[in-house]
Amino acid sequence: LYRRALAIFDKLANDYPGIHLYRVEQADVYYKYATVLKTLDRTADAEKAYRRAVELFEKLAADFAAIPAYQQIAFEQRLELGRFLVETGRAYDAQQIEGEALALSGKRTADFPTRLKHWQGVRCRLIELSRLLERP
Repeated sequence: LYRRALAIFDKLANDYPGIHLYRVEQADVYYKYATVLKTLDRTADAEKAYRRAVELFEKLAADFAAIPAYQQIAFEQRLELGRFLVETGRAYDAQQIEGEALALSGKRTADFPTRLKHWQGVRCRLIELSRLLERP
């Protein structure tokens, strides 16, 4: 079912790149597919789907920079990928992914300085990551 949805939204997003709602759905289906694959213990496939979702959401955020929600979603998707990497025993890879998210978020937050939700997410994730990295 997800593979069919991916094919449909990939085609719609490619045929109509200016219609951002198709692109949002495309990226969201990749994210949802990744969570299903993770549940099925298909971690390699899940990681590919998570990374594709991140890529699509970040492209969406860049192409529609005037829509702050896309900046927030792109940031949150990187954090989700980081959580997945931690859950699969790759805390240091997660640190790199989340470091990239924080670097990108600095610019985006400068563009939208009143984004309290964004900063709350940054704070919580830094605390979580520091606790994980303190473990032996």
